[in-house]
Amino acid sequence: MSGQGWQPKTGYACGCRRGVQRDNCPDCEGTGQRIDFAAIRAGKLDARGLFEAVKAAGIAYDNHESDLYIEATPEARALLRRYEHRDNARPFVHAVTGAIWLDVPFAFVPWWDARAAQ
Repeated sequence: MSGQGWQPKTGYACGCRRGVQRDNCPDCEGTGQRIDFAAIRAGKLDARGLFEAVKAAGIAYDNHESDLYIEATPEARALLRRYEHRDNARPFVHAVTGAIWLDVPFAFVPWWDARAAQ
């Protein structure tokens, strides 16, 4: 899967079997979870997609619990326009640097992953 773009998974397991069948599965493309191809075509990002795109773009980020804070660069704003809950994001002034950052509620995926693992 290296070199491929991010693939939004639906959270539903695919019915294919491991091995050759999974490698050639058009529904999951070998991931084992169904992929939301409509979201890919629409270019929409969910929280995981937004977080992964921010990391891949090298945009500075931080968090407070489940809230994702990203530096308000032009690249970050472009990604945020594709985020499905973009209307919830709010700008704020970083207390240390004085730069404008964006608070994206509930979008810090590692916090949710850790909570789900408990």
